[in-house]
Amino acid sequence: MGYQSTAGNYVLGGGEGGESGASSWNIPTLAYGSIATLTITARVEPGAKGQTIINAVALEKLFELDKNPSNDFSTVSINVLAAQIVVAGFPTSVIAGNSYNFTVTVDAGYRGTLTFNSSASKAVLPANYTFTIADACIHTFSAILRSAGSQSITATDIGTSSISGSQSGIVVNPAATDHLVVSRFPYKTTAGVAQSFRITAQDLFGNTTPGFTDTVTFSSSDSQAVLPANYPFITGDAGVHNFSATLETAGSESITAQDSTNSRVAAGSLAGITVNPASTSQLQVSGFPPFVKAGVSYAFTVTAKDPFGNTTPGYKGTVTFTSTDSQSVLPANYVFTSTDGGLYSFPATMNTLGTQTISATDMAHAGITGSESMIVVQRIQPTAGLAGPSMGVPGQPLAYALSASESGLPAGTVYSYRVQWGDGSPVQAFSGPSGTLASHIYTAPAACSISVTATDSNGHSSVPVSTSVSITTVAMETDPYDSSLTALYVGGTLGNDTIAITPATTTGGVKVGMNFVNYGSFFPPATWSSIANRATTSSRRQLRRSMAYLPTSTCRSCSSRAAVTTF
Repeated sequence: MGYQSTAGNYVLGGGEGGESGASSWNIPTLAYGSIATLTITARVEPGAKGQTIINAVALEKLFELDKNPSNDFSTVSINVLAAQIVVAGFPTSVIAGNSYNFTVTVDAGYRGTLTFNSSASKAVLPANYTFTIADACIHTFSAILRSAGSQSITATDIGTSSISGSQSGIVVNPAATDHLVVSRFPYKTTAGVAQSFRITAQDLFGNTTPGFTDTVTFSSSDSQAVLPANYPFITGDAGVHNFSATLETAGSESITAQDSTNSRVAAGSLAGITVNPASTSQLQVSGFPPFVKAGVSYAFTVTAKDPFGNTTPGYKGTVTFTSTDSQSVLPANYVFTSTDGGLYSFPATMNTLGTQTISATDMAHAGITGSESMIVVQRIQPTAGLAGPSMGVPGQPLAYALSASESGLPAGTVYSYRVQWGDGSPVQAFSGPSGTLASHIYTAPAACSISVTATDSNGHSSVPVSTSVSITTVAMETDPYDSSLTALYVGGTLGNDTIAITPATTTGGVKVGMNFVNYGSFFPPATWSSIANRATTSSRRQLRRSMAYLPTSTCRSCSSRAAVTTF
């Protein structure tokens, strides 16, 4: 029952700021038969929804004058409702990542501040907003939902969380495929063991794109990996498919999936996959030189390997050694330890000439073995050397130093030398240590190759070494009597020779002719000596006289006949 009052409004608690509780309202004396209605307005704070406020209201009797109004009371109950917030207008089906509008409607007189949240964890929502009188109880906002599925948007009073409103049932659909994701391959595996993994097509926000139907190709940092064949996704995959792959190279490896249909879809990779070696299945023997000398020790290495060529650092087997060389000196049996890390170096000596092999075998498991073959064992042989002039003239004795060395032999060892002078003359034999001199006289101009071979006392011969010499009629060489000067050498013949030396067209040079043949002009340093026919082609012949020529600015033409005699 309501009562109309002419006196005013009732305020809970007896006035603004008062405490809640019972209060009285005085109504003037009513005439008989009059009806008075009291309207009660209760002001409550937000959040008081469901609170029952009981007020005692003093009323006059309706049908007679009551001289004692304090005895007449009526009880009135008031249910207070909180302010209402309504969120609406956001489309019920949207694409992830796109912006859409929605509205928030509040009760008349609401001036609170709202904050926003969403069931979509990656949503982009409005900043906090305080309603004003200009909003006229409604305001438009925008939001971006990024997580696929059924989502909601909620607006809540920042001071009273019970004052809120939501719009739910918003279906967020994935955007276009942006990248591929490789997942579920174990981060630790053993070489040679097949493992499953998953490829997922996702949009920019990590939502699976079920409509993906491109073809995917696979690669790996492991060059030995066994990977799936190219795969075209089908509608039934709904953007997700499981595959199998086998990694075989120990270490940190990766698997990559690439869209071969659409280059705009970024590849996906799973890195940091630790591949551990499989069990030891073989021994690798390596490092022994392919060409060795009999009787000389060389080092080689034995490495424990799995079937895929990975070193197995935990190998602790006992290894024994054999060789096709029955005279070889091989290591004793060896027990690998944990500190070896699966490999160890050994020495061995081959003593039998020819092609040989070294093998290592696990004593407990004969199948774990390995060999190094094609080891060519050669006899120990000296190394020969040859040093001397590269030019000369006919009749000039040319001296060469012969040298030889051999591993294990002292410096003064005597060797036998065989020298081929390259001019058709017989091979000459010499004997002595390194530094032995050999001399030869060429009889005619020619370009010759001198070859020498050294042989040790065991009959082992060196590989021939050679050098070239150019024999010309006239040559400029160091003066044998004064190394600071340059000498003009003219090679004579077996008969009497006529040598002509005349000034050249250029000051300081000379023209050389012999037996009426012009051999050109020569231009030595500023000070030089000319020795004509100083060398002969036979030790039985010598120049009767020699001639020196020093050119001047007033040089005259001259000729000299060199008489060669036999003694």
